Amino acid sequence: ASGFLGATSQNIDKSAAMQLVAGNKSALGLTDQDLDNAIVSSAYFNSTSGTQLVYLQQSYKGLPVLNQLQTLAFKNERLVSMSGKRLKGIEKLSKMAGSTPQITAEKAVKNGAKKAY
Repeated sequence: ASGFLGATSQNIDKSAAMQLVAGNKSALGLTDQDLDNAIVSSAYFNSTSGTQLVYLQQSYKGLPVLNQLQTLAFKNERLVSMSGKRLKGIEKLSKMAGSTPQITAEKAVKNGAKKAY
């Protein structure tokens, strides 16, 4: 790490961070399905506060869900702070959509350009 955090933090392995999350799933209000639909975007140990910070991105079928990020702080393997949000019932909200795009990236750009003008 560099800058200010570099002096007081150290990265944590993402699988170890996910184990922290899984071990605290009840406190976080997460189901097994929620855990399956989560990605640790980053995690680090803050030596100043003695906490492990985990940034947990909600996903659906392996794809990150826009703006659905939780910041979790753990101390001594227990959740001490949580901020951010998750969409509840994402399967229902997505109408069980697949992870394969319905249009090509080129077509999406063209459609976006048409709407911009």
